[in-house]
Amino acid sequence: MLNVLEHFGQIAKDSESEYRPTEKGMLTAYIRSENDLAISTVISEGILDDLSPVEIAAALSVLVYEPRRNSQGTMDNVPKNIKSKVRNIQSIAGEVEHIQNIEGINSQVSVEVDMVLVVWLWGNGSTWKKLVQDTNLDDGDIIRAMRRIIDLLHQLKNNPSLNLETQQKVSSAIGLLDRDLITINLQEEKVEALEEDELNQEQEIEAEI
Repeated sequence: MLNVLEHFGQIAKDSESEYRPTEKGMLTAYIRSENDLAISTVISEGILDDLSPVEIAAALSVLVYEPRRNSQGTMDNVPKNIKSKVRNIQSIAGEVEHIQNIEGINSQVSVEVDMVLVVWLWGNGSTWKKLVQDTNLDDGDIIRAMRRIIDLLHQLKNNPSLNLETQQKVSSAIGLLDRDLITINLQEEKVEALEEDELNQEQEIEAEI
């Protein structure tokens, strides 16, 4: 594992030839995720620097989401700039997996795109009803995945090795994502109740028109 960490600049030898964590290594140390090295590398290489808060969350979702069944997600309706970043992330994830395999560490670095559009829509104010209509995931899957993404964002927000601008962006992303059903993690019957409320609101608006 030392060779893997050294390859990605996570550790370096000091004057006494002892391995010490680098700034990149300290960033990784505060990330609790199976894909911590890939996430850290994506951040330290500046892949996310020119993205908005919601776009950062959407891009990072590919390294956090774990589908319960075979993934069939697409990015057909995802903005081009996010698609481009996801391709960058796929390249980094592939390199991490390749180097680990060379060193005898058989660990897959999965990149799952199912939640990219979901995060982007929700972060841009989508209602729950429309969110479910526009995606192929069920309520429970979305809630569980979103909580995992928000947890990662909290880790990054409190990461002392992350630059201030990115910390501010992930903090903003948390505020945009952690709302309504995601905040209170409702049970299925409450999900249905909220959808009914949204329908009633739509009918009231139509009646006024």
